[in-house]
Amino acid sequence: MTICWRQEKGSAMVEFALVITLFLMLFMGLVEFGRIFHAQLTLDNAARQGARVAAVGYSDAQVRAAVKSVATQLNLEDSDITITPSTRQKFDPVTVKVQTELPLIVPIISGLLQNPFPVSGQATMMMEK
Repeated sequence: MTICWRQEKGSAMVEFALVITLFLMLFMGLVEFGRIFHAQLTLDNAARQGARVAAVGYSDAQVRAAVKSVATQLNLEDSDITITPSTRQKFDPVTVKVQTELPLIVPIISGLLQNPFPVSGQATMMMEK
């Protein structure tokens, strides 16, 4: 009996090494998914805020400023924000689309997904003024 016990010495360490590797890959995948999902929700909210500002009659520059103020952590550029149409009239739909690329930080996940990962948000509202 003692001989069998000595032959299995270290097997728990090998099992732990195999399991912890899979666990860490799963955990880091969840972290990366959370970052992508957060960026998606942020861009959706920013586009909605921009469409609301555009719908009440503000200029494109003010719409871009409103979008950037909602999504400050994503460091958006003016070229990331598309407002259509440029000239608006009452009861016309105005669409604000915000798109950017999120750099992935986990090496294994960045090998599986496109890096940087594209995320976008879009909202359409009717002009009020």
